[in-house]
Amino acid sequence: IMLTFSPLFHNRLRTNDIKPGKFIDIGYIYDTSFESVRHRALEHRQRLKKAGAQFIICYFDENAQFDKYGLISVKSHCAEIKALLNIVCTDPTIGVIVKTQFQKNSPQQFYELSSNRDAAKKTGRFLELMHGKHRNIVFPAEAALSADISIGHNIGATAPLEAALIGSRCIMLNSYGFESDNDAFYAQADVLYPSIDAALKAIDCFRKGTAGQTRLGDWTPILDHFDQFRDGRASNRMKDLLIQVCFKG
Repeated sequence: IMLTFSPLFHNRLRTNDIKPGKFIDIGYIYDTSFESVRHRALEHRQRLKKAGAQFIICYFDENAQFDKYGLISVKSHCAEIKALLNIVCTDPTIGVIVKTQFQKNSPQQFYELSSNRDAAKKTGRFLELMHGKHRNIVFPAEAALSADISIGHNIGATAPLEAALIGSRCIMLNSYGFESDNDAFYAQADVLYPSIDAALKAIDCFRKGTAGQTRLGDWTPILDHFDQFRDGRASNRMKDLLIQVCFKG
């Protein structure tokens, strides 16, 4: 039995006749924890607002890989973060939160980002959320709730999905022309952009109230495809199913 968020994920777990015996959809597994992070998210937001931020952008990376087989290079990873650090320093109304997937991808780990990071920190409008030893175990929901809009990637895309499921605006970068089974759904919402520069330009237009950008990062038209429940009870459904399978046969 394979427990999945929704039917949208079934095809990823089967190839021809190789597949689980049964799929059961339970919704997004971490939604039970959403309410537990709201108080911390509010504290982060208040901290940046106190420093003068009027609009807060959250950034989720997709794991930068250091070997030749990795898709997202360290150079690309640093370029995206540098663009955000620069906007903090040039626009006194912008705050930025960075939540990387792993500790090794933190802006703190890259010498080429040190001067930009130091300058952004001095403004008081830059915040990095970190916890854990290897993986950064801060929930994407905590970072997304702290911000007005999040930027993630369409590769993997779990962090953007979590941001959307908690009710936050989120857009995704597709710098590599990556194609997925979800593209038809993404096309129904204003969520996909080819680069960090295009994303930041769209955010600037959104802030100015430009016509055509009012639905920026709004996943409302497509969320049902990813999680039909959205009730904060996914882990309860998993628990009930495990009890049924393991103890009641």
